[in-house]
Amino acid sequence: MQTSIHFAYVKESTQYTIDVDGQALALSRRPWGGAQVAVKGRTAFIGYLVEEDAQDPTDDDAVGKIYAMPPRDESGRLLEVLGLDIFRHPNFEHPAVQAIAAEMAARAGSTAGDLSEEQWLTAWRRARRSGAVGNPFAVRLDKYEHGAIEYRVDQHCLTGDLEKFSADAVWVPDAELEKYLYEAMFQPQGVTFGHRFDGSKNVHEVIHNGVVVGTYESFNAAVKATRDYWLGNASLAEEAYTRKAIVLLCEKYAREALEDYNEYLNGHAYGIAVDTFAIPASADPECEPTEYVFASTDYEEGYLGLNPTLTELRERMERRAGNDAAATS
Repeated sequence: MQTSIHFAYVKESTQYTIDVDGQALALSRRPWGGAQVAVKGRTAFIGYLVEEDAQDPTDDDAVGKIYAMPPRDESGRLLEVLGLDIFRHPNFEHPAVQAIAAEMAARAGSTAGDLSEEQWLTAWRRARRSGAVGNPFAVRLDKYEHGAIEYRVDQHCLTGDLEKFSADAVWVPDAELEKYLYEAMFQPQGVTFGHRFDGSKNVHEVIHNGVVVGTYESFNAAVKATRDYWLGNASLAEEAYTRKAIVLLCEKYAREALEDYNEYLNGHAYGIAVDTFAIPASADPECEPTEYVFASTDYEEGYLGLNPTLTELRERMERRAGNDAAATS
């Protein structure tokens, strides 16, 4: 039997079946539209789209998290990562802001209570930029609604002016992306982070110019020690967090996350299901876990093979036919 890939129409009856070499193969799921069939040796791989509720794509690793204003952000995380109080104003009560304000007042020979509102804003901005308040990697997002919902990176989100306090939503890195960002931040100092298992215990390492200079029980502890050493004051930390390369990297990660997240919000989520049959079929198919793709899918374009979602499905089946170990001929 020759390897072949083709587009098959699905026959709908009490079951959903596809004809492959004269055999009616029953699918394990209800398909959306047609299917891609890849046959290699005596194995048939049938991939097709399924319509069902997909998980939030930001639940995956190395994507980051997106927090929106209520009602989507019931936990108040957006306010926390932006360093705001419950009224969406800069949180002057934060200990880091209080400390900077006291330092400013002492230099002027007065007390924090004598500072003007603008001086308090200066203290808050310094605390935000240095990472002492909120999440220093947070990217502010604007929301647009014109028949569909779309979040975009605020063009002034990380320029350092912080004139705009709040946002419609915010992107923050998850633990995996934070590691990449901190490594990029400390690259000029020759610092990287390592991780290993010591028996049943996690060990997080700080490595300077190839030499391990400290071990810690958590990544956060390793980062804190590195920050305390290399960024010992607010000015150095502010300079590191607002370095253009770090700003652009945060924006890049945020835009990548929004590509799938916007499609997910608008219901453009499809699962790719793959059933594997032995030919001749003698048993139920093996069903792989459903993977999700996020893209607008037009029915007519799908049949013409122009749609990005079905194009991805076709490419996946082509790789399967070319690379998967076939059953014995």
